[in-house]
Amino acid sequence: MVDCSKCRLKCSENFPQELRVRLCQAYWKLSLTRQRDFLLGNITVQEIKTRRPRKENAKQRNNSNKYFFDKNGVKKEVCQNFFCKTLSISNSPILHACGNKGDGGEYDRQKDKTGKHRPGNKTPEAVIKTVKEHIESFPAVESHYTRKSSKRQYLDPSLDIIKMHELFVQMCKDKNLPTVSSITYRRIFCQNYNKSFFVPKKDQCMTCSEYTNASLAEKQDLEENFRSHLERKEASQLEKNKDKQKANTDPSFLSITCDMEKVLQLPTSQRSLLYYLRKLNLYIFTIYEAPVPNDAYCYFWTEVSGKRGSCEIGSCLFLYIKNLRENVKHLTVFSDTCGGENRNVQISAFLLYTVKNHPTLGVIEQKFMESDHSYMDVDSMHSAIEEAKQNLEIFSIHEYENVFKMKLVLQTVFNKKIDKEGKSVNWLEVKAFKYDKQYPNSIFYKYNFIDGYTEIDVNFVKRSCRKNKETDIQIAQQYSKRLPISKAKKKELLKLCDKNIIPHQLQKWYQDLPCAENVVDSTAEPGVEDSDVEEDD
Repeated sequence: MVDCSKCRLKCSENFPQELRVRLCQAYWKLSLTRQRDFLLGNITVQEIKTRRPRKENAKQRNNSNKYFFDKNGVKKEVCQNFFCKTLSISNSPILHACGNKGDGGEYDRQKDKTGKHRPGNKTPEAVIKTVKEHIESFPAVESHYTRKSSKRQYLDPSLDIIKMHELFVQMCKDKNLPTVSSITYRRIFCQNYNKSFFVPKKDQCMTCSEYTNASLAEKQDLEENFRSHLERKEASQLEKNKDKQKANTDPSFLSITCDMEKVLQLPTSQRSLLYYLRKLNLYIFTIYEAPVPNDAYCYFWTEVSGKRGSCEIGSCLFLYIKNLRENVKHLTVFSDTCGGENRNVQISAFLLYTVKNHPTLGVIEQKFMESDHSYMDVDSMHSAIEEAKQNLEIFSIHEYENVFKMKLVLQTVFNKKIDKEGKSVNWLEVKAFKYDKQYPNSIFYKYNFIDGYTEIDVNFVKRSCRKNKETDIQIAQQYSKRLPISKAKKKELLKLCDKNIIPHQLQKWYQDLPCAENVVDSTAEPGVEDSDVEEDD
C-alpha cells in the first residue's frame, strides 16, 4: 500500500488496489524494450521553470518528470512514489529509459550501454591465454577404448587441477607473469576443455548407478535386471570363495585370480618437468593364488615390447601354467569380463591348447566375476604396488621384458557360435568356460554357476565342408621386433636425458627406443568390462 492521503494528486483514490495489480502484471509481462517504451509513454519530461535557492556547489536538475497511468482511456497524473510502487520498480529503469530516448520518443536500445562495460575484476584476455597455453602444455591422449564414441582426452593420472594450478603459479613466478586464483584456473579448464583425469571404469557400476538414481516409476522397470545383477554378483563371489576353500584342502586343485593393473608410466618422479612430457606406458599383469601361502606373480612390460591384449595376457598365463607344480590336476582362473583381455576366443583357444599339451594338468576352468563387481584377491596386489611406488623415482625396468609374445592361430577354434545342442553361444553372457584334456576338441561353457556345462565342438564346420578339420596348432611369436612409440613421445623422453633427469647410465636405452610418425599415444586406462572391444593384435 502507498499512503497518498497528503498527496495533492489523490493517487490512491483514482487508482484502487485491483487496478494497480493489473497494471503491475501487465508491465512485467512485457519484454525489456517494451517496458522501457511503456515508461516513456507514461512519463512527461519538462524543463524546470523556477529554481529554489541551493547551496553553492549543489547539483542542479535541468528537467522534472510527470508520471501518468491510463484509466478508462484517460491519462491521470500520479506521484513518482505511487508510480514506482505500483510497477514494483526503482528509479533506475526510469533513468535508463529517459537517458536512452530516441528521436521519435521511443526507447533506443543502441544508446543503452548497460552491460557493455568491462567489469573491473574481469581476467584480462592475455592472462586467460597464458592459462590456456599452460593447460595445453600437458600431454593428453585419447581413450583407447572409447575414442569412437567420445572426444574426451585424458591427462596424467597423477595430476589434478590443484596440482596443475600450483605448477602454473610456479611458472608465472619464474617468468614474472601475472597469475590467477585456483577458482579461475578451474573455471577456464572446465569451460574450455573436454579433458579428464584417469578414473578406472571398473570402479563404476553403471547398473547400480542407473537403478540408484532412477525415479520410483523408473525403478519398477529396472527392478528385475537390477535384482538379477545382484544375484549374479553374489553367485560369483560364492563361487570364488568355494574354489578358494577347496584349494586349501585339495593339493591337486588350484584356484587363481588374475587381472591387469592400471597402466603405470616410466619414468616416474615428483619433478615438475615430468608432468609436461609424455612417458612410456608400463603394462602389468598380476596373478594371485588362493591356497595358503598365497603366492603372487607379477608380469610387466613396456609398450615397446607389446600391447595389452589377449596375446600378451595369454603369454603371461602360458609362463605361469608352464611352471605349475606337478600335483596340480585342476586349475580355475577367475577374472573380470573384459572382452579385449579375458573373455574372448583367443584366450579360449590358448587355454584349450594348453590343457591339450600340458604334461600333468587335466582341466582348466575359466570363470568370470559379475561386471563392475570384480572384487578379487589379486586387487590387493594392485594397491600394494600403488603404495610402494608413491614418492619414488623410477627410470628403468629392471625385470625382464615380456619374454615371448605369442598369438594363437585362430584356426584352433573353427566354431565358437553353436554348441552341440544347436543353440547360439553368447560369449558376453558366459560366466565360466572349462577345458578338459579328455576332450581336446571341445570347450564347455555355462551362463551361471549353478547349471552344468554345455559343450562346444570347436572343430565343427559348416555343411559345405565334408568333414571336421584337425589341425596341429603351434604357438607363434607375435612380435618380431620392438614396437615403435610416437616421435613426439621419444622427443620428450630424450629431453629428460638432455637435462640429466634420467640417469646417464640409462640414457642409451631411451635413445635406442624405436619411434614412428603414425603411432597414436594411448591412454592409461583399464579394459572395459562386458565389452566385445578387443585389442588390435
